[in-house]
Amino acid sequence: MSTIDIGRLRRYFSDAQAAHAALMKQWERVNSEREKLSRAQVELRPYQHEKHGETFLKQGGEKFTALVREAEAHLKIADDEYERLQRAWEHAMRLRNRVRDYAIELGELPSDLKDR
Repeated sequence: MSTIDIGRLRRYFSDAQAAHAALMKQWERVNSEREKLSRAQVELRPYQHEKHGETFLKQGGEKFTALVREAEAHLKIADDEYERLQRAWEHAMRLRNRVRDYAIELGELPSDLKDR
């Protein structure tokens, strides 16, 4: 008689896999937001000049300064979400590893889950 619910065991594995997929998707968003910030900073450069170690903004640069601030805000949101998803993935992996180890101890780990 089995002491492990194989359905629940499989759910732990699939939850960890889904958490990883969400984390990777968010990483793509973070990279996209970084690219947007970089482009906004490049567009702002012609409107900036330095004098005596201070940076001044030329006329017309306000629009690009606002774009940089907006891009920074979006990047911060994306980074925060990435960190949240990373913690969720790490938690899901810890749970998966613990139930996998328990199933191995009992000799009830299905063969299709051994390689994951």
